[in-house]
Amino acid sequence: MASRQDGGGYQPPKYDDVAGPDYEPLRDLAEAGEESLQPRRSAERPKQWTTGICGCFSDLQTCCLGLWCPCLLFAKNVEMLTGNPSIGPCILHSGVGAAVASVMIFFFGPFGLLCSCASCYASMYRKQIRGKYGLEEAPCNDVMLHYCCHFCALCQEFRELREAGAGAGPYSGTPLEPPVQQSIAQY
Repeated sequence: MASRQDGGGYQPPKYDDVAGPDYEPLRDLAEAGEESLQPRRSAERPKQWTTGICGCFSDLQTCCLGLWCPCLLFAKNVEMLTGNPSIGPCILHSGVGAAVASVMIFFFGPFGLLCSCASCYASMYRKQIRGKYGLEEAPCNDVMLHYCCHFCALCQEFRELREAGAGAGPYSGTPLEPPVQQSIAQY
């Protein structure tokens, strides 16, 4: 509340001195120099994905694989991310996902499709991809993205891993040049 003295006008309240252990007086800009004019960044801003979530049709081979056999594309993504070729992620993605969906459909009818564990499983690897390459969580949360646009998310992750050069090795499908044709010369 404002205090009134001598019946006069408004008098603002007195505040305590703000000087404390973390108080630093302001410096003159000329004294501070150029470094004070530069923005300070506590952490790097996350990078954007190289392709959008709806960029599936830019790579039809990946689009078809993601649409008709997402478990294989998911296994390829895990292989490129971890460097370990394995069929385990494919089996977990398809087998466990189908088993849980079947049980849920049996008990809850069409509403059972809402309980997909494949989305949760795949979103864990999307988070690893984002962490490894410093990517932003876009266009929404990883779980929600895989839940609503699972096939598109798998394709986007594959394109991102391929662009980053992940998985270069004997299983990467990197084309090799054939050896030079040799012939025997007759003397």
